[in-house]
Amino acid sequence: MNLEHPILSSDGSRYFSVGGSASFKTFTHRGYNCSLEWVDGEPAMLIWSARGGLDAGVFGICLSSAAKYADPSGDITPAGYLEIINALPVLGKPLLEIEAKTLRDCVLLWMPDLLHMPACPSAVRIADRPDALWEITHKDQNGKVLSEASI
Repeated sequence: MNLEHPILSSDGSRYFSVGGSASFKTFTHRGYNCSLEWVDGEPAMLIWSARGGLDAGVFGICLSSAAKYADPSGDITPAGYLEIINALPVLGKPLLEIEAKTLRDCVLLWMPDLLHMPACPSAVRIADRPDALWEITHKDQNGKVLSEASI
């Protein structure tokens, strides 16, 4: 999870929304919640503590980085395990081996669902689209609208 570039609202305040109607699927396992969603059109696995709520933070794995976490044999990679250890404080969990192994188990349990997510639906892409910065209207000499565009 990239903590240096948080998700900001239009007024600059931090926010994020996981779970609920925006989810493709949701899961709960051994103290963790998971929501499979599309982040900027890419399938992503978002994990947070079931006990700590969203106040503690969210750990995200996008489909493009799935190979960093799981190898073809279905086990965790060393780099993926290191990322899981680094995610524990973000999730409000102590740096204990049992917590790292529990989060590892969750990642490996839900990885096949992430790999089999469909492409982002058009409705989700449209809903995630930011507000237009400019609206351009092209008119002829009589004021008749020839074309309109939003950028």
